[in-house]
Amino acid sequence: AIRREQFDHTRREEETTTMATLDSTLPAQPLSTVGAQHLRSGGGMAERIARLELPQFKTSYANICKAVGGEATLVAELNREMATIPGLSSLPGPHRTYGVLQSFKVMQEASIHGDGFLLIKDWTEAFGGDARNFTVPNITGGWGAPLKATWWIVVNNPEDHARLAVEAVRKAPVYGLASYGKHFLAEVDKTEWQRRRFGAIHTVATFAVKGYLPIMTDYTERLVGRLRDGKESTLMYGATDPSPAFNMHEMVADTAFKIAAKALFNLDDDTLDDYSRKTRWALQRSSTSATQSKQILTEWVGVVGGMSAATAGPMVQALRDLAVDFPSLTDANKKAGRLKDTAFKDDVSIVSLAMHDTTASTMTSCLMELARRPALQDQVAAECTRTLAEAGPHGLAYEDLHKMPLLTKCLNETLRLWNAVAYGTMRQTDDDTTVATDHGRVSVRGGTNIFLQNFTNHRSKALWGPDADEWKPERWSGFADTESFNFGTGDENVVFSGKNPQSLRFHPFTRAPRDCFGKNFAQAEMRVVLPILLSQFKFRLAEPTVSQIAENPESIMYQLSGILKARDGMWMHAEARRTVAKL
Repeated sequence: AIRREQFDHTRREEETTTMATLDSTLPAQPLSTVGAQHLRSGGGMAERIARLELPQFKTSYANICKAVGGEATLVAELNREMATIPGLSSLPGPHRTYGVLQSFKVMQEASIHGDGFLLIKDWTEAFGGDARNFTVPNITGGWGAPLKATWWIVVNNPEDHARLAVEAVRKAPVYGLASYGKHFLAEVDKTEWQRRRFGAIHTVATFAVKGYLPIMTDYTERLVGRLRDGKESTLMYGATDPSPAFNMHEMVADTAFKIAAKALFNLDDDTLDDYSRKTRWALQRSSTSATQSKQILTEWVGVVGGMSAATAGPMVQALRDLAVDFPSLTDANKKAGRLKDTAFKDDVSIVSLAMHDTTASTMTSCLMELARRPALQDQVAAECTRTLAEAGPHGLAYEDLHKMPLLTKCLNETLRLWNAVAYGTMRQTDDDTTVATDHGRVSVRGGTNIFLQNFTNHRSKALWGPDADEWKPERWSGFADTESFNFGTGDENVVFSGKNPQSLRFHPFTRAPRDCFGKNFAQAEMRVVLPILLSQFKFRLAEPTVSQIAENPESIMYQLSGILKARDGMWMHAEARRTVAKL
């Protein structure tokens, strides 16, 4: 108003005319009150129900309803299944408290929000009873099947969980709804899954991983150099001191991506520098409507697939060989979208995601917990420094990986508390079976979709005791051979084992036979990267991470593209240690 009083009459007339013209040609531009991302993970049911009114969910839910023929059709189909499928009505679930439609909407919102792993845990405690199994309304579709609403069974009962992981090997078709979902890890045909998995497994078997350790060491030492020069650090104005802060999740994820792409694809450094960030960004956006992401991944797959036979890495060669023997393009294969080009594109994409993101998430979660416990961090660093010194100038060998028992306990506990694949695996039963309830076993028909989650059993107080939600590495003392990684007893003849760790209550890589494809690679990488980092730096949490996790560590963790991670960064200070291992 004061400024306007200083304008002369001519200026006011000119301004009035200009604004009138603008008002007549432009639509109203209200301030945006909701961004593209939610600011915290988790929340009680009241908060989750309130989130159903947010624009992000309303748009997604409208698309779901359109795809299934409308909300009325969605509800009618769920009610029909509940009334006609044997055993389904005998299972507990949230629908008995919140209704079918409300439960369905909360389930979809949690998936979009990225905190469905916490919702399933809460619903297990609220509705699962002692048997811990219950049913939820969800969607299915993919691999040629149309989108539809259906009832899933969440299997948390330890005995049922272990049994069905073996009996129900077929993946649920819902993986195929992603833009790169028709890959060999999600293959719904069991014969074809076996052909493709076992045709590439040699690239990440124990004997192959031994040869990748120099690559892991090289890129980790480069990460050490990046932390030392500080160019990727930033100043956090809310910090108590001006020390540089690093987004350790981003830097570790970049390193893990380059390690795996070099070892498995044999791409050169210039290509990795050009593609690491944008490819990792695109892999987090697997929606078929994510145009930019699909363009980036198409370009990335073209780079990988365009390598010559002389330069292509072992994984590229394996995927090419599998494409040569691809099944004939029958009508059934065409309907399911099971095509040669689609398979290679999706295989490269899922390997690019799985080969780095799960491992990076586990390593940064472990660093977070150690940063919260400085004395323990110093003990682990001393163990790592001693092992590196004994290994000598050539770096850690595969036979050295069992020599850090304290680090192993920390990694075990991180895999339990912050399991990177929190949802576990989604399967479909082949034959009729049964699952436990508090009132006896109930029938489950063949073709039923089931969740075999990791997070809920790993956090179960019934399975782990009242401190199940606490990070306590000491809980792993005394039974590593039966429930952990069989690292041996210190005998020189006993070396790091590639077996899958699984028990009734612990299954971080899911369960054999369809367990984690790259578990050997990940196990070795974590025991190379973390020792080098911890021997060189003392890590402290920085703002905003330190304040966020002081309130609730779960609030910063989101499940994106199926992988649990600190979506908005894991911010830390990295202080050079006075006594460090010589690199």
